[in-house]
Amino acid sequence: MTIVFRRVLWSSILLDPRRSFERVSLPIEARFDPLTGRVCIISELRFSLPAKTDFSEIAKATEMFCPFCPARVETATPMFPEEFIPNGRIRIGEAVVVPNLMPYSQYSAVTVICQKHFVKMTEFTQKVLADAFLASQEYLKRVALHDRSQKHFLINWNFMPPSGGSIIHPHLQPVSYEEPMGYYARQLEDSKKFHENHGYNFWEHLVEEEKRLGERYLGATGAIHWITAFAPRSYLFEVIAVFPKKTSILELEQSDIENFANGLVRILNYMDTQNISSFNLTLQSGPLNEHHYRVNASIIPRFTLPPLGTSDTASLRALNDLSVCYKKPETTCNELKQYF
Repeated sequence: MTIVFRRVLWSSILLDPRRSFERVSLPIEARFDPLTGRVCIISELRFSLPAKTDFSEIAKATEMFCPFCPARVETATPMFPEEFIPNGRIRIGEAVVVPNLMPYSQYSAVTVICQKHFVKMTEFTQKVLADAFLASQEYLKRVALHDRSQKHFLINWNFMPPSGGSIIHPHLQPVSYEEPMGYYARQLEDSKKFHENHGYNFWEHLVEEEKRLGERYLGATGAIHWITAFAPRSYLFEVIAVFPKKTSILELEQSDIENFANGLVRILNYMDTQNISSFNLTLQSGPLNEHHYRVNASIIPRFTLPPLGTSDTASLRALNDLSVCYKKPETTCNELKQYF
């Protein structure tokens, strides 16, 4: 049995004032995530985002007191206990890992990605991103050695205010949990059920099916496969990265992380051409040797719409867990594929 990409087609009949109240039929599509069954409503709307949001003024205003800038990172950020992490912080290249002053779990850190306070999306390099993810991985490795109960690891990124980012200076948030939480827990459980029911791994089969169909498969950077999600969790698109044969962030090799950073740079360059200035990213993994799961990442654009500064998250998403997408994933794939 192959993965089922289930969709239901509807139409909404109305008298359109834009066409002298002519009777029109507007197509709508409900898509069901092939793993979790989560629903996304595709209501295709041809629109372009306005000019990219200019964060340069707020960057200037916040740089003078930013705790992550080189002049203050030593004195304004906390340190880990010596018995946990000698020297109190982790450094790789420009990246610095420090404890999170607003922790999301028992083990919650912040990785300052680079020394520069304000970085545009097209300015991130593969090396800078790879070093930041390697430093975050090193923190999670230390957590696993320090506390054997910790098995579930995530690295999150909120870039710029529309994403929920509260500090302009780019930073990641590596976090660890004893038990899986939120949507990740649902994904993990459904991956296990899929493996039990069908005898093979959902994530690797997803890559095979998307490559076979050719509708949403973007390409690969090294061993990492990139796909536009069938049922996006965003108004515009969601891009998924799958790490074959890797069950945990802890076992990623340096080449895996460098290849991931390579693909991420391509995604950021594409988003810049679409006037997108903000995004959310999560890199997540199951426990070591849990063979029903694979390390995977998701990235979605975030934005506000003029003239009211309207949020891109409304009641359907926030309260009903129903996504709405105004652009077909197959359209995004055709646009983004050239970057791969």
